[in-house]
Amino acid sequence: MNSSRVLSSRTVSGEIRPMTGVHGIAALAVVAYHYFDHAGVALRPWQHAYLVVDLFFMLSGLVLALNYALSVTLGAGCESYVAFVKKRIARVFPLYIAVTFIQTLYDLSKHVLLGLLMPVTWNLKAMLANMFLVQAWGISHSVVMPAWSLRTEFAAYVLFPVLVALAIGSRAAMAWCVSALMIFLLMTAATGGHDCSGYGGYLNVIQGDELHPLMRCIAGFTFGLLAYRLVSRMRVGALASPATHSRCSQ
Repeated sequence: MNSSRVLSSRTVSGEIRPMTGVHGIAALAVVAYHYFDHAGVALRPWQHAYLVVDLFFMLSGLVLALNYALSVTLGAGCESYVAFVKKRIARVFPLYIAVTFIQTLYDLSKHVLLGLLMPVTWNLKAMLANMFLVQAWGISHSVVMPAWSLRTEFAAYVLFPVLVALAIGSRAAMAWCVSALMIFLLMTAATGGHDCSGYGGYLNVIQGDELHPLMRCIAGFTFGLLAYRLVSRMRVGALASPATHSRCSQ
């Protein structure tokens, strides 16, 4: 699909419908993956559907770049950055805190009523890390494990101006170096986190007490920023092409 057509397909509300469709298909793939996993059914053809989470990271980087790449930068000052982070917090924290609270009450009820041990997150360090959504930064396990991607992506939000400067606002040589670095991070996450044979795939890393899930997220998110850079350059090239000039002069 033509790059300018993709970016011009926004609705009045700002929705980009092709991306919404991709999000929907990817979400169904995740549901199918977890269903077959918990049902004890052979995972094929869904055994590698966990990779759509990496697609989510890339789409998140691309969408945020479309909206904030020109306003939330290292040179834009603190005001725009603080406003950006506040919006991200308002978007993800309320539901996350509610689910974490419910999970904690559930674990506590099993401990009191059934005598089961409390999870490994029942300590001050893990509690504080979970409260501030930073546990997946190599600090501790998570109270709500399925929310691991949200926790790692919050780090991408915090680093957004730096990642924009490296992936979008830099020279072409630096962008290539950033691409190589992100590939290195993915390879490190895939091979350094665990014995991959027991996880259904090399990149299926989600444990917050290691840095590998964070590496996985930052790499995917940055690839989304690089995709924005590529699409932007393609649009500028199309506008500057002789064919475009001839049409505009008619």
